[in-house]
Amino acid sequence: MKKTFTFSKQAIKRASFCRKAAYLRVTENRNGKPYVRSATDLVRMEYGRIVRDAVREEFPGGRLIRAKSHDEAVLKTQEAIDNGEAVLFNAAFSHGPLRIRIDILERAAPDHWRVWEVKAGTSVEKYVPDLTVHVFAMRALGYSVEPGMIVLDKQAKWGAETYFRRVDCSQSVEDRLPKIRKRYEELVRALASETPPEVPLKRMCGRCSFLRTCWPSLPERSVFDLYQGDGGWEAVERLIKRGIFDMQSLPASGSYNTIQKRQIRSVREGRAVVAGSPAQSLRRAVTYPLFFLDFESTAPPLPSFVHQRPYDLVPFQWSCHVQRKPGGPIEHHDFLWDREGDPRRELTESLLFLLGSEGTIVVYSDFEERVVRRMGEVFPELRASLKRVSKRILDLLRVIHRHYYHPDFRGSFSIKNVLPIMVPGIDYSGLGISDGMEAILAFNRLQNEAMTEEERERMTHDLRAYCKLDTMAMVEIFRVLMQPPAALRENPAK
Repeated sequence: MKKTFTFSKQAIKRASFCRKAAYLRVTENRNGKPYVRSATDLVRMEYGRIVRDAVREEFPGGRLIRAKSHDEAVLKTQEAIDNGEAVLFNAAFSHGPLRIRIDILERAAPDHWRVWEVKAGTSVEKYVPDLTVHVFAMRALGYSVEPGMIVLDKQAKWGAETYFRRVDCSQSVEDRLPKIRKRYEELVRALASETPPEVPLKRMCGRCSFLRTCWPSLPERSVFDLYQGDGGWEAVERLIKRGIFDMQSLPASGSYNTIQKRQIRSVREGRAVVAGSPAQSLRRAVTYPLFFLDFESTAPPLPSFVHQRPYDLVPFQWSCHVQRKPGGPIEHHDFLWDREGDPRRELTESLLFLLGSEGTIVVYSDFEERVVRRMGEVFPELRASLKRVSKRILDLLRVIHRHYYHPDFRGSFSIKNVLPIMVPGIDYSGLGISDGMEAILAFNRLQNEAMTEEERERMTHDLRAYCKLDTMAMVEIFRVLMQPPAALRENPAK
């Protein structure tokens, strides 16, 4: 007996990029395989809930549709409409196999509705497809609707009357309706088959969880490992169009950027490639003491503090390893805000006290400099001191980009990827918190949830351990880069 299926707007959006991925996701769910949410998913869901609840307060008297199943929710929505409700939250509708839930359905006239899509973002254009799916379904059901979007206003400061913008999206939705209708019809036809549609391999397949399902014969080290920064994605697209998928088979000559050329050579030689002398570059660039610095920060959608806007950076933790002289012992210092309130001033002042006025501040990526710059904007009286801090920053990631590539990087320069390759035996496994998004979730819990003292101690311990490893990773990577080039080349590929 053929299984029935249903799908959401996400399936239609996914089908706009790949019909096969949409098919596999729908049938995977239909076959009872759970989708495991990442820490990034959980943060986005939390931010979405915060924004949704705040927007609902701007529609007093709205009725929330609660139900145990989608079919029950559809019935309750219809009852509310028939009873003359003016505003519905999470209204439910079904058009064929498509199930939708509308953030806010507002009655504009007895037989005319505004469909509001609420997004925890600041732009409109990227979310128009979501809204278009809802309008498509509502019109197919015979409703007269007009589309609108409610997004965060990035310019709204703490204490503003509203943190949201309401945008009429009528023209944008009308322009996209034919494409959405086509994608819906294609997906319905595809799901009527027992086999997924065939699609060509594309660059975006490299980010898809179904890559190995669709292309089981793809080499373990494939063209998707090629570094795609600095416009490198164009080379990946060209190679795929030529049918070249194996990293070992990439032509030596071609329109590659500098890092890609170094990567291709390292893969062929099976060892690290070193350009110039990173040790000499570092000796010229640094002045002792060395401060290896890392921040953890959140960027909440709604302002809570003075001088804060939606998604402003709010650092809540720093870790710093310090080496006072070449070959000297390593000290560790840190700061963690583990209570309610605004962490920014105390965090900033404590860091300025530690950093003093001399020495190079070593970071990994430009994130720390952005935090420092933002704190200077928040606290004008500290701006001059923070500008001096910015001038002392050295980005270790840029040093690696200029001088070093190992074949096991596989196109990624993330510190979590680089560390165990350059410093075997040290990695992030076994930590209670192992990435920045998990750190944000933990900090939000410390701020907002009641917990036992034991739970709080464990969470603060895990946060400190994670941030400490980030800066210890920089210490170890710096130590490796200070070796002669010949020693760096001896690190073979696994």
